[in-house]
Amino acid sequence: MQRDLSQIWTPRPWLALVAFIVSFTAFYLTALASRAAGANCTRDTDPGHLLYQTLRLFVVEGEWLFDQGASGPWCDTLKAMAFLLPAVSVLSIVLALSRATRRKLVRPWWRMWTRRGTVIVGHTLASRILAADLKDDALGTECERHPIVLDVDPDPEHAEGLWRLRATVVPCPEGLGAAVKKSFDIVRTDRVISFLGDEDLQVTLLLAIDALCRDPAQWKKRASRRMASGRTAPRNSFGIEAIPPVDIWLYVKDPVRASKILSLGRLTQVEKHVRLGTFDFDTLASRDLFERTRFELLADYQGQTAIHFAIHGEGAPALALAREAAHHYNTTASAELAITFVGPSAAGVRAALLRDAPGLRDIVDLQAIARLGEVPPVRPYTAHFVVGDDESAAVAEAVRIRRFLLEPEVDAPLSFGLVAAPVYVRVQDGAGFGLLLGHKDRCGPLSSRAGSPVASEERWPFDGVHGYGALEDLVKLEQIASPSIEAMARRAHDIAYGAWNIDQELDPADWTRQAQNLRPALGADYDSLSHELRESNRRAVRHGPVKAGALRCSIRRVRHGDKRQTLSPDEWNALLHGPWLDRLAEAEHRRWWAERAVRGWVHGEGRSEALRRHPELRPFKSLGRHEIFDRRQVSSLPLILDTGQRAAGERSLVLRPELVVGVIGYTEERLTDIERVRRVLGATLEGFLESSGGSPVGFDLVLLSNLAPGTDAIAVEIAAEFEVPVYAILPMPAELYAEYLYNQALARAADPQVRDGAAKAARNSFLELTSKAAICVNVPPESGSTAVPAPLLVQDSPEAEGVRKRLYRRAGSGVVARSDILICVVDPNETNPSLTTELMNARKSGGIWRTFPESEFQIPPAPTAPLILDARDPQPPSEEAVRALLHEVWDWRTSANRQTPAARPYR
Repeated sequence: MQRDLSQIWTPRPWLALVAFIVSFTAFYLTALASRAAGANCTRDTDPGHLLYQTLRLFVVEGEWLFDQGASGPWCDTLKAMAFLLPAVSVLSIVLALSRATRRKLVRPWWRMWTRRGTVIVGHTLASRILAADLKDDALGTECERHPIVLDVDPDPEHAEGLWRLRATVVPCPEGLGAAVKKSFDIVRTDRVISFLGDEDLQVTLLLAIDALCRDPAQWKKRASRRMASGRTAPRNSFGIEAIPPVDIWLYVKDPVRASKILSLGRLTQVEKHVRLGTFDFDTLASRDLFERTRFELLADYQGQTAIHFAIHGEGAPALALAREAAHHYNTTASAELAITFVGPSAAGVRAALLRDAPGLRDIVDLQAIARLGEVPPVRPYTAHFVVGDDESAAVAEAVRIRRFLLEPEVDAPLSFGLVAAPVYVRVQDGAGFGLLLGHKDRCGPLSSRAGSPVASEERWPFDGVHGYGALEDLVKLEQIASPSIEAMARRAHDIAYGAWNIDQELDPADWTRQAQNLRPALGADYDSLSHELRESNRRAVRHGPVKAGALRCSIRRVRHGDKRQTLSPDEWNALLHGPWLDRLAEAEHRRWWAERAVRGWVHGEGRSEALRRHPELRPFKSLGRHEIFDRRQVSSLPLILDTGQRAAGERSLVLRPELVVGVIGYTEERLTDIERVRRVLGATLEGFLESSGGSPVGFDLVLLSNLAPGTDAIAVEIAAEFEVPVYAILPMPAELYAEYLYNQALARAADPQVRDGAAKAARNSFLELTSKAAICVNVPPESGSTAVPAPLLVQDSPEAEGVRKRLYRRAGSGVVARSDILICVVDPNETNPSLTTELMNARKSGGIWRTFPESEFQIPPAPTAPLILDARDPQPPSEEAVRALLHEVWDWRTSANRQTPAARPYR
């Protein structure tokens, strides 16, 4: 293990004194040895005799050096040592006492001979990005030679990119500590860069390096001695007085928080030797481990049958992004993945992807078009991604795409598929993205004012353009603790490929009961699997939220002391009866299939690791008896979570059904007593929260709203107080909705002096509501119609009013159709029925399906009748009524009528 000389010469005075004593003792012994050798070298050169003569002369005679004119090789060597050791003693004292001498003389000379490059510790994808930065010297690190990557999570998918950068890749599947140790074994370096993007992992890295700079036994002895004497624990060797031989570069999400973490505990003043940077930006996705990600929810609540990504860019960046998308978003429970390349060389990018991964042809719908709007998309776009080497040009292109989605060209052959989907632009620096976007001129849909300089507070908010680091930040689920994920992956493997005979068909309940006493079959031991196969089992566990979300369940973290119970295996299997077991088993098979296809595997007879060939890479229905593997994975999801966490000695994840509560009601102009409505709505939601624990199973509440001013806004504010997630279905993009509310407030205000302030307040209130929502989706236009031009939505004209009413009805119908329980704040006896009353009556009669044709939205019939709160005299429902509704929802979910093959998929 190579070390810096600065670890040998330390600035502690007591060590200098010890060095002085040892050196001069050696000096006297050597001198006396020379005297003895001079007297006897002609007749005896035995080392034992020389030692005897030395001690005799030193103790008895006390004679000094060089009294005899001795000569000879042995004597000359001893004489040379007698002169050399005093010089070394003096030099050690100077270096030990002088930090400046050590810094100016020793370390530069040592580094001149030992410096070879930069060591990167991290995952393959992040390491590849950083290696490219180092090659271009974008970080100013003066990396003379090619970087060395210590890969904590080896991924062959991205290894080619590192190879092209001439980086040395060293797999470290053993974990972070082994990677840091290998960094010292492999290269003499003065820099270690961590690119893991998580503050806790950074601290782990520092502790690992700190452990390398100290003797654990000595540290333990010193610590126990100091603690016994009542003093504080000794300072570690990573402190100010014992600088390690590396500079640490940390790329984290929150540098301020990371700096505070680094300054705590044993890492005293370590921040003086650490450079902090930002890598993990506005991820726009849930950071909770087992929640469904943003794009799945967008596709779900927009009624899309596929997650459809449009990738704008050329060359390697677009190709890498497509591979990452196929890797992480291969399929959901009832939505497939579609990718459309947009650009002049889109066809070439598509061909290159299929050349590297031909198996993707059967699992992902890949298309290529020259420009957006050239061909009507078959499916609505879920999101647009812009990649490129020039960040300024990429941000400008993202703004142009968003403008086009809001203000489509007149002659563009548009269809319902070209909706105002969010646009994500690939940037390296979050602050730089904000700077680039913030200095743009007004980007709103009113092109007549585009390009005019306005004040920053009046600048268009442009919520539809977002910056991201890597696609992994947006779609990959957060890594859980290693013991937990390993235990869950081990259990999932044992259940799928364990002791059962593949020809033995079992009832799902029998699978669960037998899995509790499972023993791995011969030759199927998890520990004997390769790293790639073990990682495949981990990904199967991480796919759990998708399967749970298909049945309106979620896997979430719980705080310490939370008494909420997870679904039992019997309750989970009650939700799975009918076609759902096969449907989710097919989703698991497609996930596994896409995972292999991305890595270049293809279908073929006979399994071959070398040829990347597997006979089961084919549609689920043609698997025959091998379908049982996927069914076991699905049926045993609660058991995998429970036993995996028990093996790891923790309980932080629960599987629970979601209760979607929709709220519709009057606008604030028609509410006579807003405060009373607020109190009653708060009491109603609180009643559902308290009663969910006493229901047949515990529910987790989710609020569904249109974010309209009035009842919707009140409900969202109450949900935020109770920490209830909010999903919003908007009639138009958020930018346009905010602009429309701004214009509407201007028209209503009579006093010109307060008009502008009231209009800004209305717009800002709506934008604040959107920030409280976990997702905001826009209802797509009606089938066969073109996208509505943006200026028309914010105009004050009869045509625009008719368009807005149709969009309001579709957005309200989305809330009504997707709610388990619908709360309506209306006047039941009103003479002139409003839109809220029409939607309430449609919920009662089932006429909502005339608004949402089955060809567009796959939504089941409503489980419960609407809960009506009289707007004139609202009263919260009784506890018995709330419990009855919860029982009705659970009975409906487990009923055989919903699970028949003819029923619409329940999402």
